[in-house]
Amino acid sequence: IFRDSCRILPMSLEKLCEELDVKHKKLKETVNHDQITLENYMTFPQLPKYLTHDVFGLLEAMLKFNKQVYEDLEIDVTKCYTGASLSKSNFFRNYYQKNKYPVFTLTNEHDKFIRDGYCGGRVECFKMGAVGKCYYYDFTSLYPAVARQHLPYGKPEEIKFNNCPKIERKFFGFVKCLVKTKDPSRLGKHAVIRDSRLIFPVFENWTEINCFSMEIDYDIYDYQFLEGLKFDKGTFLSRFFTDAFNKKAKAKADGLGGLAQAYKIIANSGYGFWGIRTQNRDGVIISNSEDKTYLKYLNSEKLVDVKENANGELFCRVIKDLSIKDFNVGVASAISSYARLRLQELLQDIIDAGGEIHYCDTDSVICNINLNDYPDLLEKYQWDGDGSELGSLKNECDEAIAILENESEE
Repeated sequence: IFRDSCRILPMSLEKLCEELDVKHKKLKETVNHDQITLENYMTFPQLPKYLTHDVFGLLEAMLKFNKQVYEDLEIDVTKCYTGASLSKSNFFRNYYQKNKYPVFTLTNEHDKFIRDGYCGGRVECFKMGAVGKCYYYDFTSLYPAVARQHLPYGKPEEIKFNNCPKIERKFFGFVKCLVKTKDPSRLGKHAVIRDSRLIFPVFENWTEINCFSMEIDYDIYDYQFLEGLKFDKGTFLSRFFTDAFNKKAKAKADGLGGLAQAYKIIANSGYGFWGIRTQNRDGVIISNSEDKTYLKYLNSEKLVDVKENANGELFCRVIKDLSIKDFNVGVASAISSYARLRLQELLQDIIDAGGEIHYCDTDSVICNINLNDYPDLLEKYQWDGDGSELGSLKNECDEAIAILENESEE
């Protein structure tokens, strides 16, 4: 079966064939494809071999990948269309404990309440222009690492706070509140989107936000809490992510390239599927001219376009809801919040140590201090000594220099 797309292995065909070590490797291009037409393609003698390697290489890669994944996970990747669907299948098949940690499908109202405070990674440029000597640090799989902490599960409970300045420490979930900064010398934790950008401003005036309860910091902010969604909490993704990280390393060491890629995908995509947006998505429905299904979209102003083919089939582009139930944006929001908090903690520690931040990007930082000169920071962020463990900090510049040195030796 041929599909027009299958977004499982996010890499080029050349790299894919090398990673999985298939028989038909990608060949170097020896012709200019812009010069090939339907009329002259047979005049290029090197083309049949080139295309044969493309098609056979892709097939061999998918077969090898599917075989290794099925033998280890009992998941048929031909039933998965994206990396997220592979990761999701692995979780619900091999790790989900429904009776202990049930994940509820949220109502539209509860979904919106959490999604209003659901933000991505922290990306900020603190200094422009030349910076001199600098160090580039990167967390190893930050999202899988922080996702091993407590996450929301169970049926949420609506709470009314009535403008109280503090809430119980045991409250776990999501809140709507008014916030005002009382210590502007500290890096902010609360994010807002302004002009399509995620920023962490000093709130000079009372500002309404929605956020994850673990972001609440009474040393930096004053609060007036309005309402919240309270959840039970548990570390139900801890083993899922730890196994993916460890099994990826083992598969790579055993020469199982396909399986190593599968576990890499499972780890990297194990966060995103929880936050899928199902409402008002762009989609297509196909019906015959006598079928009036499209009328309900027309009447609700959700019919975007209609085309009819020679057989009388209608191809209707519509705005509709996806029929997916096994997701919960609260899990995704909590994970992304934990990641921002971990990065903010690192940034603040560097500043408190006398360092200067030049730039940060989701799970990395460029600064002017060497962690090796600060034993307390080294123990806190790079306890393994090299950044190889899940959640540890590695020096990307050292790694890049080592690569350059190896290439020069070769």
